[in-house]
Amino acid sequence: MPDASFPGHGGSDRIRFKLQKDFFNFLLINL
Repeated sequence: MPDASFPGHGGSDRIRFKLQKDFFNFLLINL
């Protein structure tokens, strides 16, 4: 979880993590 790994960064890391996860899911679906 990004909250546990980066407790001081908050929103931007959570958004980046979500984008990476969504992009990874997109790749898995389309391969």
